[in-house]
Amino acid sequence: MINKKILYLETDNQIAKSYISILKNDGLAVDWLKNGAQGLSAARNNNYDLIVLDAILPEKNAYEIISALRRKEDLVPNTKIIILTNYELSQKNKEALVSITDGYFIKSDTNPKKLLELIYKNY
Repeated sequence: MINKKILYLETDNQIAKSYISILKNDGLAVDWLKNGAQGLSAARNNNYDLIVLDAILPEKNAYEIISALRRKEDLVPNTKIIILTNYELSQKNKEALVSITDGYFIKSDTNPKKLLELIYKNY
């Protein structure tokens, strides 16, 4: 996955830095934003290969971002989108997100190296 560009949306500095460090050390380009509205703008204005985002973000949550990018017209047809969250979502909300994303992972079940393996294997 060399030369791939990733948009990483995460509010927690410690978590973000640990994940981004592993991704960048493996040669991936990563843009990190903490705000959902800024993330949506970045996704619309850049060509990312993968968007990794938390379910809960300031200003716009994951569902709002993904809906804006994929609901009526797929504005990012060549971009994979995965949710990486610690928040326990209701079954209905989880199903809604899974239906419009390419993956849904719980942070406590994943670590930065595991995410890197998932990216190489699936995206």
